[in-house]
Amino acid sequence: KSVKKAGIEVELSLAAEYMLDEGFARHLKEGLLTLHDKYVLVELNPQQVKILPALKQTLFDIKLKGYIPVLAHPERYGYYCDNWNTMEGLKETGLLFQGNALAVSGLEGKDITKRARKLLDHGWYEFVGTDIHNATHLKHLSKVSLHQKFHNGDFQ
Repeated sequence: KSVKKAGIEVELSLAAEYMLDEGFARHLKEGLLTLHDKYVLVELNPQQVKILPALKQTLFDIKLKGYIPVLAHPERYGYYCDNWNTMEGLKETGLLFQGNALAVSGLEGKDITKRARKLLDHGWYEFVGTDIHNATHLKHLSKVSLHQKFHNGDFQ
């Protein structure tokens, strides 16, 4: 209401990022808050290795309900991202990727930055989000270049 009252012309909508855990099935049954009516943003617990067949089944269930799953910050999931064949398999299921722009700034560490640059260089991000939670994150975001090429651990 405040945006409309201020005369700012922007379309606002409500969406959510869903953790693919034991509670997700209930959310899926009740209906999901989506981006553009069909894209559902999902994430995994970076410390928990999710069994690949179970993940693929969950992705299938999401698509069966008419949604398109988008994996938030795949560069954080070393147990999948460090195995390129696994990542290719996830892409083949129709899973889309949303990269975290802060990951390429180096804020989240060298390993995550390297994975993010590899995914970016391969053109595997369909979306980019900022994941900004505070002013420090905003400062780091100014360092982000989504056009640099990354090879052998160095930016070029």
